[in-house]
Amino acid sequence: VSFANNLIGRSLLAKGEARAATEVLLANYRRNPQGERAADSLYYLGQALMKLGQPGQACKAYAELNAVYGAKIRPELKKLTTDAEAEAKC
Repeated sequence: VSFANNLIGRSLLAKGEARAATEVLLANYRRNPQGERAADSLYYLGQALMKLGQPGQACKAYAELNAVYGAKIRPELKKLTTDAEAEAKC
């Protein structure tokens, strides 16, 4: 379920529906923080918030990702997050 909901949020983001994507991605994380793609949902939530012109909120999503998942973050997701934090000026 976590994987599917993450993909729904990502596809909404890809279609340019950032606000809808934030709702799906945040709900996916909150409903199942131990889910297979909960960490990814936080990353893509940050990406959606950047599309909405909210870098401060994006930084909060990235900070939550690091605080909750820390060393358990997959290396490729960690790299994406580090780059995204720099872009958002976190």
